Amino acid sequence: MTRKSLNNRIDKLLKKKIKSHGTWGKVTMEDLEEMCEIFCGIIELKYQPDADGEYPVDFMINDRTTCEPLQFSPLPYPPKYEGGEPGPEDMLRDMVRFDMAQSNLELAAGLLSETMKPMRKYMSDFRDNTLELLAEDHVEKTRSKNPVDRVG
Repeated sequence: MTRKSLNNRIDKLLKKKIKSHGTWGKVTMEDLEEMCEIFCGIIELKYQPDADGEYPVDFMINDRTTCEPLQFSPLPYPPKYEGGEPGPEDMLRDMVRFDMAQSNLELAAGLLSETMKPMRKYMSDFRDNTLELLAEDHVEKTRSKNPVDRVG
């Protein structure tokens, strides 16, 4: 993508303003895809890829009209200690990294728990109904094998 084509894409995307009336305006898949293309274009114009074709900058777009807000913080790579042993600054950085990872995990666990609440009820009902049907089926099969039950 060239700088000129990138500018044209930006101008085209911004041509129509999405209005809101007390709530968020409509977010379309086409707009999200175009934003991704524009961000990719900016990254490709700014940086060269590595040997694998990957760029040093990554991004994520989230449609807040359909999804929860992003719930995590990017984690820095694990440190490489000079001299093989961590110093005081390394230890502090490691503690901050651990705290960020723990916060991400707690946020994810909370969202998973909220998402699973209706599923737990559904699965419980499904299990109870299945066990009831299996018990009825077992009783019916037992009766059909018992000669006393067949008489009458």
